[in-house]
Amino acid sequence: MSLHTIHIRSERPDLLIEFDLPPGTHARIGASREAEVTLPLGGIPPFSCILGRFHDGRLYLADLDGALSRRVDPPAALPIPPYQFEIFQPHDGVAATTPPVVFIPPKKKPATLGIPTLVVGIVVVLGLVALIVSQCGQLPSAPLIPAQISPQLPPGKPAPTLPPAKSDPMSPPGR
Repeated sequence: MSLHTIHIRSERPDLLIEFDLPPGTHARIGASREAEVTLPLGGIPPFSCILGRFHDGRLYLADLDGALSRRVDPPAALPIPPYQFEIFQPHDGVAATTPPVVFIPPKKKPATLGIPTLVVGIVVVLGLVALIVSQCGQLPSAPLIPAQISPQLPPGKPAPTLPPAKSDPMSPPGR
């Protein structure tokens, strides 16, 4: 083991991977055989992230495009869904006694818009009722149904008829 040895550990499933990461280098981590650090577990992308070491020895974790995500001070959590890993250096002495890192998703805040939305809805309905009463003088007793509305024809005048339907140019002949 060298001074630049890094360990990646998972408790579930039980897995420990050891590799060297000298200053000024980086390693792609993922399930692919082409990754410098291969995680032989199902559900992990071929390339998940990049773990690198600056020339001064500090570690960093980066996205696949190389954008610096964050600096890593071992022991540190390395979440690669659906698993949770821990990065540590064996000479730290801390990692052997550190309990496994458990990823707990953040709690969702309860919806707080229910009651204010209900109150606004009631105020709007009451405002509409007040507007109808002020315009009409009273509330209608029953809604009008279009079938109840019929035109009044003068006596002796026949009801209008519709002209015959023209043949549809899109329909086949003979119909």
